[in-house]
Amino acid sequence: RGRKNQGAGLPQLASGELGWATDAQELWIGNGAVSEGSPFVGNTKLLSEHDDLFAYAKTYSYKSTSSNYQTGASVNTPIQRTLQDRLDDRVSIRTFGANGDGTDQTASLQRALDQLYLNASSKGTELSRVVLYIEPGVYNISSKIHIPPFATIKGAGIDKTIIKSTSTIQQAFTTVNDTSIPGTPASDATSTTLNQARNIKISDLTIEVVSQTALELVSCKNSEFNNIKLKGPWVSNSSVGVTQGILFDSLSTAVTCQHNQFNNCKIEGFPNGIKSDDDIMHNDWKNCEIQTSWKGIDFGSATTLGTSGQLTGPINNIISNSYFDSISQHAIHIT
Repeated sequence: RGRKNQGAGLPQLASGELGWATDAQELWIGNGAVSEGSPFVGNTKLLSEHDDLFAYAKTYSYKSTSSNYQTGASVNTPIQRTLQDRLDDRVSIRTFGANGDGTDQTASLQRALDQLYLNASSKGTELSRVVLYIEPGVYNISSKIHIPPFATIKGAGIDKTIIKSTSTIQQAFTTVNDTSIPGTPASDATSTTLNQARNIKISDLTIEVVSQTALELVSCKNSEFNNIKLKGPWVSNSSVGVTQGILFDSLSTAVTCQHNQFNNCKIEGFPNGIKSDDDIMHNDWKNCEIQTSWKGIDFGSATTLGTSGQLTGPINNIISNSYFDSISQHAIHIT
């Protein structure tokens, strides 16, 4: 035994000899001579409770059920990665403190979106465009969640990952442009065709609200919404409210909601399943289901032609292979 970081330091240990560094709390064993079969002369460090395992886990390489995969330039030089790199391949909402136990997770959800997609160190780069996985569970929110450009949110499936609004906030989710910074969402008045909400992808989850719009797309383009369920409290013969499953708002005819795709989306329990009075265009719904609504889709009923963002009202939108059930007034109402 001795001190590794003082005097002569760690000596050359004999074959099989143990050496304990009292100052560094490290345990070493001597390799022995090459003539004895050792691959090289020196000492080998033994891991203990005082070691950082991540610092030593640098030999991960893909094997699956066989070791016959060539991952590097040759069979003898496989690509090796650290455990830290391997774990960072997948970003879980649990990393930010949200565990889906039915308690208020607003701060954790918003912090994850802000730090992954708006952090100044990586904002606007391809490296920031990761997938945020939300594990199965119930995630209560008490205030609006702002979704920045390039956010990709993936749950475990409809009615497996449930984000539930517990207050009377105006919207559960709303999109914002990329002049937003963590903790300070930008106003849509600052949106342009270059910075507007875009390339957002949300899939495999349920958004449930108590009295408000579930998803508000504000000047949002080129985004995808797949296999999601939006659930509200409205039932047939209730008074007509002003909430929507999906609401589209546009700053102007140029900075608008366009080229968004919705596939296998289920919307139920809203006075208006899908609503817009603005100049939205080229949005596409396929294999969707809207039920228990006053109007399934309402386009243009409150459009004031000639005002900013309402020069035409909604145009060139496509609804195909979709299903409407228990609709009080119109499945599709275009004014």
